[in-house]
Amino acid sequence: MKTLPVLLALTLCLVLTSAAAAAEQEEIMLRSGLTAMVEVVETGPESVTVKFTTKEGGSGTTKLRADNMDPHSFYEIRKRHMEKTVENHVRLAVWLASNGLFKRAKRQMDAARALEPDLDEKIEAMPDVMEGIADHLVK
Repeated sequence: MKTLPVLLALTLCLVLTSAAAAAEQEEIMLRSGLTAMVEVVETGPESVTVKFTTKEGGSGTTKLRADNMDPHSFYEIRKRHMEKTVENHVRLAVWLASNGLFKRAKRQMDAARALEPDLDEKIEAMPDVMEGIADHLVK
Protein backbone atom coordinates (compact mmCIF):
# COMPACT_ATOMS: atom_id res chain seq x y z
CA MET A 1 0.00 0.00 0.00
CA LYS A 2 2.93 2.36 0.53
CA THR A 3 3.93 1.89 -3.11
CA LEU A 4 0.93 3.77 -4.49
CA PRO A 5 1.76 7.12 -2.81
CA VAL A 6 5.39 6.80 -3.90
CA LEU A 7 4.34 6.08 -7.50
CA LEU A 8 1.95 9.02 -7.48
CA ALA A 9 4.68 11.31 -6.12
CA LEU A 10 7.15 10.12 -8.78
CA THR A 11 4.57 10.62 -11.53
CA LEU A 12 3.86 14.15 -10.30
CA CYS A 13 7.61 14.93 -10.22
CA LEU A 14 8.01 13.69 -13.80
CA VAL A 15 5.05 15.74 -15.00
CA LEU A 16 6.37 18.88 -13.27
CA THR A 17 9.89 18.31 -14.66
CA SER A 18 8.52 17.88 -18.19
CA ALA A 19 6.41 21.01 -17.85
CA ALA A 20 9.41 23.02 -16.59
CA ALA A 21 11.58 21.81 -19.48
CA ALA A 22 8.85 22.69 -21.98
CA ALA A 23 8.46 26.15 -20.40
CA GLU A 24 12.10 26.95 -21.19
CA GLN A 25 11.47 26.47 -24.91
CA GLU A 26 10.34 29.47 -26.93
CA GLU A 27 9.20 29.74 -30.50
CA ILE A 28 11.23 31.95 -32.82
CA MET A 29 10.46 32.96 -36.38
CA LEU A 30 12.92 34.00 -39.03
CA ARG A 31 12.08 36.50 -41.78
CA SER A 32 11.88 33.55 -44.17
CA GLY A 33 8.89 32.22 -42.19
CA LEU A 34 10.83 29.29 -40.71
CA THR A 35 9.94 28.68 -37.07
CA ALA A 36 11.70 26.67 -34.37
CA MET A 37 11.47 25.89 -30.69
CA VAL A 38 14.64 27.00 -28.92
CA GLU A 39 16.03 27.85 -25.51
CA VAL A 40 17.16 31.47 -25.35
CA VAL A 41 20.67 31.67 -23.92
CA GLU A 42 21.25 35.41 -24.24
CA THR A 43 19.98 38.46 -26.08
CA GLY A 44 21.74 41.57 -27.26
CA PRO A 45 20.63 44.73 -29.02
CA GLU A 46 21.17 43.11 -32.43
CA SER A 47 21.10 39.35 -31.83
CA VAL A 48 19.71 36.37 -29.92
CA THR A 49 21.81 33.35 -28.95
CA VAL A 50 19.80 30.13 -28.76
CA LYS A 51 20.22 26.43 -28.06
CA PHE A 52 18.39 24.13 -30.43
CA THR A 53 17.72 20.42 -31.03
CA THR A 54 17.24 19.00 -34.51
CA LYS A 55 14.63 16.41 -35.47
CA GLU A 56 17.44 13.89 -35.71
CA GLY A 57 18.40 14.53 -32.07
CA GLY A 58 21.45 16.68 -32.70
CA SER A 59 21.85 19.90 -30.77
CA GLY A 60 23.84 23.08 -30.86
CA THR A 61 23.98 26.78 -30.14
CA THR A 62 23.75 29.59 -32.66
CA LYS A 63 23.60 33.37 -32.73
CA LEU A 64 20.72 34.78 -34.77
CA ARG A 65 21.02 38.33 -36.06
CA ALA A 66 17.98 40.48 -35.35
CA ASP A 67 17.84 41.48 -39.03
CA ASN A 68 17.36 37.80 -39.98
CA MET A 69 14.52 37.31 -37.51
CA ASP A 70 10.88 38.25 -37.85
CA PRO A 71 10.71 41.68 -36.18
CA HIS A 72 7.80 40.68 -33.94
CA SER A 73 9.63 37.54 -32.84
CA PHE A 74 12.87 39.41 -32.07
CA TYR A 75 10.96 42.07 -30.14
CA GLU A 76 9.09 39.58 -27.95
CA ILE A 77 12.22 37.62 -27.10
CA ARG A 78 14.36 40.71 -26.51
CA LYS A 79 11.66 42.34 -24.38
CA ARG A 80 11.36 39.25 -22.15
CA HIS A 81 15.07 38.59 -21.71
CA MET A 82 16.85 41.97 -21.74
CA GLU A 83 18.01 43.78 -18.64
CA LYS A 84 15.58 46.65 -18.08
CA THR A 85 17.89 49.64 -18.50
CA VAL A 86 17.33 53.00 -20.16
CA GLU A 87 19.93 52.19 -22.81
CA ASN A 88 18.37 48.81 -23.66
CA HIS A 89 14.88 50.31 -23.94
CA VAL A 90 16.11 53.14 -26.19
CA ARG A 91 18.17 50.81 -28.41
CA LEU A 92 15.21 48.47 -28.78
CA ALA A 93 12.94 51.44 -29.56
CA VAL A 94 15.27 52.60 -32.34
CA TRP A 95 15.45 49.06 -33.77
CA LEU A 96 11.66 48.74 -33.65
CA ALA A 97 11.12 52.10 -35.35
CA SER A 98 13.59 51.20 -38.10
CA ASN A 99 11.56 48.02 -38.67
CA GLY A 100 8.23 49.85 -38.83
CA LEU A 101 6.94 48.80 -35.39
CA PHE A 102 6.20 52.32 -34.19
CA LYS A 103 3.65 51.56 -31.44
CA ARG A 104 6.06 49.10 -29.84
CA ALA A 105 8.91 51.60 -30.23
CA LYS A 106 6.80 54.17 -28.36
CA ARG A 107 6.18 51.66 -25.55
CA GLN A 108 9.92 51.10 -25.22
CA MET A 109 10.61 54.83 -25.10
CA ASP A 110 7.88 55.20 -22.47
CA ALA A 111 9.59 52.46 -20.43
CA ALA A 112 12.92 54.30 -20.76
CA ARG A 113 11.29 57.57 -19.66
CA ALA A 114 9.78 55.80 -16.64
CA LEU A 115 13.31 54.84 -15.58
CA GLU A 116 14.74 58.28 -16.38
CA PRO A 117 12.11 61.04 -16.51
CA ASP A 118 14.49 63.69 -17.92
CA LEU A 119 15.56 61.44 -20.81
CA ASP A 120 14.13 63.70 -23.53
CA GLU A 121 16.12 66.71 -22.28
CA LYS A 122 19.31 64.65 -22.17
CA ILE A 123 18.78 63.37 -25.72
CA GLU A 124 18.08 66.87 -27.03
CA ALA A 125 21.31 68.07 -25.40
CA MET A 126 23.28 65.53 -27.47
CA PRO A 127 22.75 66.36 -31.17
CA ASP A 128 25.12 63.55 -32.23
CA VAL A 129 22.78 61.01 -30.58
CA MET A 130 19.79 62.48 -32.42
CA GLU A 131 21.71 62.31 -35.72
CA GLY A 132 22.70 58.70 -35.00
CA ILE A 133 19.08 57.75 -34.34
CA ALA A 134 17.96 59.53 -37.49
CA ASP A 135 20.67 57.80 -39.56
CA HIS A 136 19.63 54.42 -38.19
CA LEU A 137 15.98 55.06 -39.04
CA VAL A 138 16.62 55.98 -42.67
CA LYS A 139 18.75 52.90 -43.45
